[in-house]
Amino acid sequence: NMRPFHVSYCWNQISQFLRDYNEVKRMRDDPQMLEPLLNLTVKECPGMDPQSLATTTHRMAKIAVRTRIIPSKSRIWMLLEKRAIQISNFGTIDISNMLWAFAKVRRKSPAVFNHFANLAIANMKDFNSQGIANTVWSYATVGYASPDLFNA
Repeated sequence: NMRPFHVSYCWNQISQFLRDYNEVKRMRDDPQMLEPLLNLTVKECPGMDPQSLATTTHRMAKIAVRTRIIPSKSRIWMLLEKRAIQISNFGTIDISNMLWAFAKVRRKSPAVFNHFANLAIANMKDFNSQGIANTVWSYATVGYASPDLFNA
């Protein structure tokens, strides 16, 4: 019986395997191998806590970039975005990882970027330099202006 944490753990493990180009090639040759985990992610997404959601989204983006088999227009990204804007207690690392992931797959949802801008402003004092850099990069990559965030 898989729980949201287990789903994020699976995505994390797969992203680790894909450091090896042979594994990337194998996955590109058989893109259907991710279908069971994608289906499970759809099922478990509504119950994901901030860390599980951030890990899942971040690792899925890494996999999508490396393999090009999870299209940015896929329904899964809409579900992840919908869940993201329902959560208000993301930590700063999770905020920057979520933004990085959506930017990497070129998802420019105003609702998501506004939501995370508000969360980042509220937690600005807790960001480290890497988190700030990733956040700025994410907004710049998708071309989304957030004057309140960048003036904070």
